[in-house]
Amino acid sequence: MKFLVGLSVLAISAASFGAANSSINDLQYLPNAGTAYGITNAGYVKSSFADGVSTSRTTGYQIDQTVGYAVLNNLSVQANVNYASSEEKERGVATTESKGISDPTIGARYRLIDADNRLDILAAATISLGDAEVKSNGDSDNRLGGHSFDVGAQYGAKKENYQWAVSAIFTRNLKATIDDKSAGAKIKDDAHNGLNFAAELLTKLGEKCFIKTLGGVGFTESYDNNANSTVSPSTVYRLGAEFQHLLSNNVFVKAGFENRTFVSNSINVNVPVYYVGANYQF
Repeated sequence: MKFLVGLSVLAISAASFGAANSSINDLQYLPNAGTAYGITNAGYVKSSFADGVSTSRTTGYQIDQTVGYAVLNNLSVQANVNYASSEEKERGVATTESKGISDPTIGARYRLIDADNRLDILAAATISLGDAEVKSNGDSDNRLGGHSFDVGAQYGAKKENYQWAVSAIFTRNLKATIDDKSAGAKIKDDAHNGLNFAAELLTKLGEKCFIKTLGGVGFTESYDNNANSTVSPSTVYRLGAEFQHLLSNNVFVKAGFENRTFVSNSINVNVPVYYVGANYQF
């Protein structure tokens, strides 16, 4: 289940793409035109999986970096990349490792409505730099093996002491290739779709202290590959909380926890993620 490490930690970096009257920690962050910004996160995950025959444990970490720029007051663009490393063990003995730099993701946020309530249009593309690879010893890299595209919307409001936002994002995963040297074959996955929903609440605790809570659910449809097998549909449930402290108008630090529950057929895995990070703008 080592892919769950990337699946879980990736969500830490999501969401802060958001104009006038903006704050660095807004749920729908969108700074004034000409502002450059960055988001840095470091996450750690430890989970276990039992299939009735054996139990495996996965531990890992991910360093995630986003850089962005507000082109207009209502339009920002950004790029994201991460480095992830995880190890899977059975009975305390390491079996496989997964590590490397991810495929880059390019995204944009466009503010369609900026009034008492806000409506943003979101789009992103993850560009595959090559096939995903599994080495002869079973170790793997951090690539997807294929391109993917996201389009969606986020709707919310900013009040004096709290903010809320809900979002829906459709994902199209194009055909992907896994070069599995341990099996001596190239596995080609068919294109398939995903759909993610999320709700967030940011509550002001003090002049510089905030807490963000979130819940979400994501669905991925089943798909076939050239190995004459079908990958079952899956559902991922998210629940988390994050403490934020403003160091200045341009920087805030954060520490949080998110639990993800991955469900597919008889598989049910909880993946807890602990992370720290900082958002900043120039």
